[in-house]
Amino acid sequence: MTGRGNFLARGLLAVLCISALAAPARAWPDRPVRVFTSLPAGTTVDLVARLVAGHLSERLKQTFVVENKSGAQGLIAAKQLAASPPDGYTLLVAGSISSLEATMKEAAGLSREVAYVSLVRRSPTYVGVTTKRPFNSLRDVFAFGRANPKKLNYGSIARTLELYNATINNAAGVDAIHVPFRGTAEALNALSLGDIDYYLDSPSAFEPLVQQGLAKVVASTSAKRTLDRPDVPSLSDEGLNGLDLVITYGLVAPKGTPQEIVKILNDSIREFSARPDIVEKYLAMGQGMPPWTTPAEYEQQVAAEIKTFQDAAKIIGFEPQ
Repeated sequence: MTGRGNFLARGLLAVLCISALAAPARAWPDRPVRVFTSLPAGTTVDLVARLVAGHLSERLKQTFVVENKSGAQGLIAAKQLAASPPDGYTLLVAGSISSLEATMKEAAGLSREVAYVSLVRRSPTYVGVTTKRPFNSLRDVFAFGRANPKKLNYGSIARTLELYNATINNAAGVDAIHVPFRGTAEALNALSLGDIDYYLDSPSAFEPLVQQGLAKVVASTSAKRTLDRPDVPSLSDEGLNGLDLVITYGLVAPKGTPQEIVKILNDSIREFSARPDIVEKYLAMGQGMPPWTTPAEYEQQVAAEIKTFQDAAKIIGFEPQ
């Protein structure tokens, strides 16, 4: 190649390099985003995840696909998220980070392996009892349980709910048997048949059984009655003062996800929490008002929950496994 040819070639290469450097990065998201949940389809965390994913799809003009990664009390979903590239294309609607870290050795340090976005739920859960027993209130359940140790069975579908149930039982002086389930459908079926006596879930989950006369919602797990279910007694109403047990879900990404992506997601959740149709759906499900927090506030919430669960585990003699 002649000297002039080399000069032109080098010039062309320089122009191409400068053009490449000047070209703007492709905007996120430019392909579908996976949104993991830690429990099966039909559970409350799944329903909330689908509302969140639907909003993000609308706002960001890209598909957000919910994938149910149930198993190991949510550890499978959390670990798959932590192992994913921190590029914004894998998210998790988490409902178990704090309880996992407090109760599972394998989950130690899990709360430090995620990028926090915002809480997407903060509300109590509710106590449903089977109509196969003559229980009309939580006080009735406690009275029977105290008089008949190990004659009551309670179900749960997640470590958080197991600890909450155990905390309530401990405060009430009740020695009951825990029965774990993989999902809501299995637990509700057992409640309808009387195979378990009580179970924690949302009012909307209990509604079909209530309408069929197979279950009753007798209390919320909050210290005060809720705005969306003022007719349902609180734990204080049922004689358990000082307990305020709420369920939190939040949106997280893998640790190291760019802050600009976290901000886009956080801004989106702020809009999500203010949508009248979303507020209506949350209240209809018995989830309270949809929350919004800063990433730092969400991280602080998880840290506080870890301590709460660790204290609860000690009270009931639960050792991390």
